Amino acid sequence: MKNKNSNIRILTRSNDIRKEIVRIMSPGCKRRVAISAIVGDGARAFIPRPLGVQIICWPKAGGTNPKELRRLKQAGAKVEFVDSLHMKVYWARGRNAIITSANLSTNALGARNLKEIAVVLPYNAVDVEDIISSLKRRRYNKVDMDKLEEAHRKLSVRMRPRTPREDKTAFLEWYVQPARPMWKLGWWADYGSLAKRSVDTLQSDYGKKTAANWVSCRKHDYKEADWVLAFRLTKRGATSLQWMYVDRVVRVSSRDKRAYFADYPYQAIQAYTARHYPPAPFRATREFRKAFQQASLDYGVEKIMNMRTATSPPKLLKMIADRLK
Repeated sequence: MKNKNSNIRILTRSNDIRKEIVRIMSPGCKRRVAISAIVGDGARAFIPRPLGVQIICWPKAGGTNPKELRRLKQAGAKVEFVDSLHMKVYWARGRNAIITSANLSTNALGARNLKEIAVVLPYNAVDVEDIISSLKRRRYNKVDMDKLEEAHRKLSVRMRPRTPREDKTAFLEWYVQPARPMWKLGWWADYGSLAKRSVDTLQSDYGKKTAANWVSCRKHDYKEADWVLAFRLTKRGATSLQWMYVDRVVRVSSRDKRAYFADYPYQAIQAYTARHYPPAPFRATREFRKAFQQASLDYGVEKIMNMRTATSPPKLLKMIADRLK
């Protein structure tokens, strides 16, 4: 719909709104701005080649997807955060400005056929710099991204099972991401038993009789919503790799002889099977497993066993990346 007395257009179909956003956000002009409360799944499809695009959003779990933000940032977008942001404005110098109800996501602009509306104006009818200056912005940063990642994982577990079609990341892509999602090491050498307290927790909190996965640990090794790369550590290096999601960390009683280890008196437990959780930080492919096993030997099996923290050492990560490259 077009206003008879101006260059104003009203768009009432999500498909038309999507096409107009893609058009004005395409490369070819010096200044492109996307102010969107949510940057959700598929956001990159609406900003072709985002190098130099200023993206302002609310890092709120349940809407904004941390993986999409990392990829946009890695591709050269200037990402900024504003709490409680709800406006949606897309603007490009020399083109148009769009004021709309549609967030930057496939939910709003395609996949779920939501009913949206947009007003399209000449770019110089909207003072985008005045809008930006009115917002209390902060730069893309690791603290916000870590909080968003943790909340996103927890919410994903509560809301729905993971589907096989969800986008997955390779190790080398993860390795170069800005403010990449962290994961931890969970090695084991001896077989033990699931602690009685862990079983009680599973039954009372999750309605499960046993854990899908678990690993012995120290008190501060892991917290809820951590991803742990669990593996058996022997003289041959790291084998039997598998991702484990931490639902709970439980203290093991010293009287529980088959489950208690004095140096590792806690158990981190995963209640459900993998399909109930969001995707792990990256895929543990056959190539990655080989690289990780060799890197664990090069880094030193004893050195890994004697680590004071479960956080992945930067040197070990670099060894893996070098082998995969």
